[in-house]
Amino acid sequence: MKIRMNQVMRDALDRYKIQDISELELENVNIFQEIISLGFSVDRGCVLLKKNLGRCKGVEIESFPDLTGYECYINKINVDDFLASSDPKDLLRTSLFVTRLLDSELAKLGVKIQIILGLQVDDVSTSSVRFHRVRDNESWLNANLENYDEWVFVAEIN
Repeated sequence: MKIRMNQVMRDALDRYKIQDISELELENVNIFQEIISLGFSVDRGCVLLKKNLGRCKGVEIESFPDLTGYECYINKINVDDFLASSDPKDLLRTSLFVTRLLDSELAKLGVKIQIILGLQVDDVSTSSVRFHRVRDNESWLNANLENYDEWVFVAEIN
């Protein structure tokens, strides 16, 4: 797994003493394991999170500028929706755990995938994890992660 992040994410990882996401152990993550364990569907070259397909019925691929945008819309997990706390440390640890779960399952598909964690720290902090296949001439993120105020962590697999 190739990892990139912006400086505010590096600072947060240092502040919360998180050095290796493979060592994160969390309680109450069954919902995320359930979401990811339902697997993935492949449609027109897009890898899609099966759990989210139901809530996205009626969403047409043609409504998006490219396949990457479509995948990122379908494959978004709002981590904060499942936590009682909006504490940035809890959100970060749980979001990194979700990233690790996705990495483990998506690696089995044998295609190049980018997993993106974005965490916005505010009065009420929010965090999402999404993923898409890596394609030539398509990108969800700006190449310079320092252009983002939010904490950004990107994992690329295969």
